[in-house]
Amino acid sequence: MRVLNVQLRDFRTYARAEAHLGEGLTVVHGPNGAGKSNLLEALYFGCTGRSPRTRNERELVRFGAPATRVVVGLADAAETHELSVGFEPGQPKRMSCDGAPVERLLDVETRPLLSVFVPDRLAIETLAGSVVESRDDPEAAFAGQTLETPWDKFHVAYFASEALWTYLTSPFLYTYAGFESEEIEPWRENGEEWRRLKVTFPDYIASHTKTQITHFGPDGLMRRHDYTVDILGGATGLNYASDYRNIGGIIIPTKRRVYAYEGDYQLVKEPLLVAIDMGEITFVKDEYMQSVAHSS
Repeated sequence: MRVLNVQLRDFRTYARAEAHLGEGLTVVHGPNGAGKSNLLEALYFGCTGRSPRTRNERELVRFGAPATRVVVGLADAAETHELSVGFEPGQPKRMSCDGAPVERLLDVETRPLLSVFVPDRLAIETLAGSVVESRDDPEAAFAGQTLETPWDKFHVAYFASEALWTYLTSPFLYTYAGFESEEIEPWRENGEEWRRLKVTFPDYIASHTKTQITHFGPDGLMRRHDYTVDILGGATGLNYASDYRNIGGIIIPTKRRVYAYEGDYQLVKEPLLVAIDMGEITFVKDEYMQSVAHSS
């Protein structure tokens, strides 16, 4: 199942818009403030019935409009489908699949597939858990690539999975077996002195690169995460973390902004490489990682 198109009406900054997605990788580009994040949020909203960026869904309705509506067109090898979500503040959401009302889009089997990531295998599954496609040793598929090499869906899913897993579990994963860390000279930025931890990852953890540096502010919270990305040919990244929220007693940054760096970690302000805004975060018990962490 893949997304064919998404239609927006009175969503965020859009009065009306329609985007058609090709069979390969679709890149959404434009200057800051053009509405790229709003478009992606609308796509997520149309597939799940909820926003990944905010719990206050009134924010989704364009200023001055009474309601918003998102329609997502889908297709598999045999047929097409349509998911629709309408929302008016103060009223229950109106969701449907192929014109038939549903209570939850998450239960609809015609939704796009999900990816399940472990370091040595990547699987594309249905919501019911049936494996549609899989790729063993997915990192090896990046060997020999250049910046011009097109990615397939497994390349995209692998990069997004290992990146977000690292961002959501840092710095707690540094306590797992096999991690090595040392405090190095501090860094001064934004009127603060940040303590820096140089961390070497064990082989069983898939991440951007083996050695990374995390900065901590006077309050003990992460300020920045420095690394290179092996599968992108050593591309540099300064990952700024902010907008912390308490998620079940765990303090998590919900905003990430990633820039390149030059030389001795000097920020390159333009362009902004990655912007991540997390709306809904849930932690579940991971028996595999617990067994790894306590095996030694």
